This record gives sequence, C-alpha cells and structure tokens, in this order.
Amino acid sequence: MISIRAVKEALGRLPPTVRAVAITGSGEAPSREDFDAMVADLDEGWDVVVSGRPVSEAVKLVEGGWVAGSLDRSGLVSIVPPILIDREVLAGVLSDLSEDEWIDPVEAVIAAGGKVGIRSQPR
Repeated sequence: MISIRAVKEALGRLPPTVRAVAITGSGEAPSREDFDAMVADLDEGWDVVVSGRPVSEAVKLVEGGWVAGSLDRSGLVSIVPPILIDREVLAGVLSDLSEDEWIDPVEAVIAAGGKVGIRSQPR
C-alpha cells in the first residue's frame, strides 16, 4: 500500500524526462540488469512490471468460518518489490483519488484497465 499524498508529491518533484517510477520497498534495490529488463518490458507496452514469486504456502478456502478446501497454487504468485510503473499511468490513476487514501498501485492500475507484466523470481 502506498500513500497517495506522498506519491503525488514525489511525482511533482520529478523532472518531466522521468518516465517510470520504481517502488522498491525497504529491501535491497534491484540489480542494474534486472532494472533494465523491467524498463524493456515497459517499452513493450506494459503499464506496470512487477516481480513475483510462486506462492509456496498452503492457501485455503474458508466458508462460514470453516476451512472448506484448498486452492490450487499453480497460478498464484506473491508480488514483491521492485515494482516499476509508467509515470503517466500512475499519475492518471491517482488523479481522481483523495490524497488522504492509501492504495495498492498494481490493483489500481488493473482496475483502471492497465496491463501488468510479471517477471519471475526464484522462491
């Protein structure tokens, strides 16, 4: 989750030549090679490029407070930093939202009809 106010302020300070925003979290920054690969993915038409790891934990379906079964994890990934977002797409998603809100930027882009590409990371 990110603060809309903080992101709008940061976008306002960036020079107009900056075309993408990276969200890296508090962990280690991506290697130059990984970052360049993500930028290349943006160049191919993605609005957001995320890193993902296969979900390895058991995922259960709960109904009425009881475990009703397991979910197939084969198509599930956990999104992890870095996340690279096209600057104009991010600004557009944030434009109509209150600055007092927090959002998941990937979900916001998907809800707005954007395309999200994923780069796999090892477990």
